[in-house]
Order: sequence, then structure tokens, then C-alpha cells
Amino acid sequence: AFFQIITRKLSDEEVPLLTAFFTSAVGCVIANLFMLNNFIIPSLVDGVMFAGIGLLVAAGQLLLILSLATAPPVVVAPFGYSTIIVAIAIGYFVFGDIPDLIAMTGIIILILTGIYIAIRESKSEQIRG
Repeated sequence: AFFQIITRKLSDEEVPLLTAFFTSAVGCVIANLFMLNNFIIPSLVDGVMFAGIGLLVAAGQLLLILSLATAPPVVVAPFGYSTIIVAIAIGYFVFGDIPDLIAMTGIIILILTGIYIAIRESKSEQIRG
């Protein structure tokens, strides 16, 4: 949520591509600090996979920043909950993992809370607008 608020505020002043670059650069620096003690040179296949993942993450980051710059947070936020559904599907189909009762309870609470906030915010926007 903090990232989304800051990104929304920066979108008035900064170019989205620049915001995406610096967000990724800071993330790389922090990640590399944890990697220094146990670094292993990746194989060619692993390197290509890392590069592909990096490109997909960069594209996703840029699209998220563009969405936050152009749409109100109440519109963008519910799409974040789709990651929960995708994560469950990947966990099931790739790893054969099924969330237990406690995890499903937490997931349902998160999704219902997001839906409630979205509905409440849209009603308050109608009242204000």
C-alpha cells in the first residue's frame, strides 16, 4: 500500500519509466546485499531464465506504475487480489499444493476486506462527486 501511495504521488512529477528504473535499482541493490556471502555463478540456462524473469518483472512493474498514474487506487487495488488466485493456481498445478483451512480463511478475509473497501470507496466517491 505504501508503494502504491508513493507511486501515485510521484506520477504527477516523474516519468513512469524513471520511477520503474529507480524502484528496480533499489531492489537490486538490497537483494545483492543478501547474496554476497553465498553467490554462485548461474549456468547459462539459469542466466537466461533470470534474464527472462527480470524482463517480465520490469514489464509488470512499469504497467503497475502506469496504472497507478492513470487510474484511482480504488480501481487498481482489486486487481492486486488476482495475484492470490494466480498463486493458488500455480501452487496447485506446478507443486500439487493445496492451501490449508487457515490459509484459505486468511485469503477469504483479505479478499472480502478488499471488496468491502472498494465498494465503500466507490460509494463515498459518488457522494463527493
